[in-house]
Amino acid sequence: MLAVVVCALVLSLAYPLKQYLAQRGQISQLVQQNAQKQKQVDALSRRKQELQDPDYVKMLARQRLQFVIPGETQFVVVDKGQSGNSTGSGKATGPTGGQWYSKLWGSVQTADRAP
Repeated sequence: MLAVVVCALVLSLAYPLKQYLAQRGQISQLVQQNAQKQKQVDALSRRKQELQDPDYVKMLARQRLQFVIPGETQFVVVDKGQSGNSTGSGKATGPTGGQWYSKLWGSVQTADRAP
């Protein structure tokens, strides 16, 4: 009779114990995901702070977009392998090799030559 009672207790506790262990595993997984998301939020918050600094924004505009403050002179160094535009007017079309405006101008020239 004691064995039947023990078996009944074990069987009645098996499912809740299984659910408890599964939920503990899920909680630990969610804690890890939360930590990763918090790192992303922290990185984005730092980036937001950087972009709110006007000097940093000016530096980015100068580096990425080749902006020049009024009154300054901008010089563009062109390699020997790079040439001017195809019209032969002698004016350089600007630097090539990855700049967004060079790609845009190249696509315009390609579209102009298409029949």
